[in-house]
Amino acid sequence: MSSRRMLLSTTVVAGLVLSQSDCTMVGAGIGELIDATTAQSLAPHELAPETLEPGQKITVRLRDGGSVEGRYIAIVTLPADEHAARYASTGERQPAAVPQRALALRTTAAGNRAGVERRVPLDRIALIEWDSDSGRKVGTIVGGVIDAVALVYLTAAMAACGGGWSGFGY
Repeated sequence: MSSRRMLLSTTVVAGLVLSQSDCTMVGAGIGELIDATTAQSLAPHELAPETLEPGQKITVRLRDGGSVEGRYIAIVTLPADEHAARYASTGERQPAAVPQRALALRTTAAGNRAGVERRVPLDRIALIEWDSDSGRKVGTIVGGVIDAVALVYLTAAMAACGGGWSGFGY
């Protein structure tokens, strides 16, 4: 009977703590606000494979002033014929050893839920931008730790009072 009472008391305390001490949610909210003001960006020549995660939402700012938004897929090699055609259309002499590379991303077109894969050559990109999510992650973890400490403290205090509500004024 004592273990049932302790389980019930712990469950009630956990419910009270989690409903009153929303540090996890507050931490996530504060982190989200921090993330909203700290967008990340880099030039294409600084892009390393581990910088972006597949599926991450990015904005690609182009050298001609345009932009493309979508979800990052990977850095890919341009097909040789596409690379040659690009240089032929610009009238430039095609360098012998140019890395045939592009940033692949999935854009969403109206009425097309799956999206369209688009490859943007790295030499056309001025800047790659994305929102940070590290603030939200850190805020959630810190808030969760505070909630867990509060729960452990209240459970220990309740156990020290004999497992009942008498120590809490009830």
